[in-house]
Amino acid sequence: MSNLAVTIENRRGGKTKTVSNLGYIQVALRHPDDEIVIDDFEGSGESYKQREMTEIRIYQNGEKLFAGSKLELFDLLRLANVTGS
Repeated sequence: MSNLAVTIENRRGGKTKTVSNLGYIQVALRHPDDEIVIDDFEGSGESYKQREMTEIRIYQNGEKLFAGSKLELFDLLRLANVTGS
């Protein structure tokens, strides 16, 4: 199984940087209680292990709007007929 990776770019654009082999990503969305969390591991101590399927959690104003796998999120977006811009 591969691990998570994130590609970032500074505010002025230009050169991107990729950080790979991550287990947890938390992205703040210009508000302290709006965020997307991507978590590839579960448990603690002896039970700490990589998940079968990466978990994604989406919060708005601290309220959890979604928690599930990427496949569950994809299905939800398809059902909502969401298209990107």
